[in-house]
Amino acid sequence: MLKSFLTASSGVLTAQKGMEVVSNNLSNLDSAGYKADKASFADLMHSSIKAAASAEGKSVSSGNGVKLSDTVTDFSQGPLQQTGYKNDYAIFGDGFFAVQDENGTHYTRDGSFRLSSAQGKNGFYLVDAKGGFVLDEKGQRIFSESGQNVTAPGVFRFFNKEGLLKKDGNSFYETELSGKAEAALKPDCRAGYIESSASDVAEELSEAIMLQRSFALNAKMAQTSDEVMQTLNNLR
Repeated sequence: MLKSFLTASSGVLTAQKGMEVVSNNLSNLDSAGYKADKASFADLMHSSIKAAASAEGKSVSSGNGVKLSDTVTDFSQGPLQQTGYKNDYAIFGDGFFAVQDENGTHYTRDGSFRLSSAQGKNGFYLVDAKGGFVLDEKGQRIFSESGQNVTAPGVFRFFNKEGLLKKDGNSFYETELSGKAEAALKPDCRAGYIESSASDVAEELSEAIMLQRSFALNAKMAQTSDEVMQTLNNLR
């Protein structure tokens, strides 16, 4: 009974972790350029139980529960929405914008930019919603003295974008697995557009329902196992 309780407990905890991934995707339905995360699950190590002699000595495989094996980002293209605002940009196809802030340079698909006055001199910088400096294709901050004819942001690509480190929902950082960022030669970067979130509400709600049912069934199994163990202990 202890094994059944532990198996059910692993199912409860794993379903809860899966719900956290789904909840984060749902909370970013309106986040420009957001890429949904997908949780994958795997069985824990199986145990081999020796069968009775009448079964010709065959062993029976017994599971020990489930775990969250990995969380990967789905980089599928999100729909483009026309805004008409000249400092909004959307990438159609592969690539990321580069933004520099106090933590270094991160990469994002969110192209909702604006102009911010430059401290100490006349002119404007192209920045993101948090004030980070948008970089051009040469990795330089985009600056305009008049605020007109602003240079388009650079678009950068990675040899292995699945190796990027995702933080804060919509920011990606290069790693050894991703390789160094390289400026795209002929990117399809469209001004006056924003890439909408690629998170699909119907798909996420369907996943949430399945995880909720898994949580409920495993919780019921854990409760039943606990009740059986209590009954056995009272028989002593």
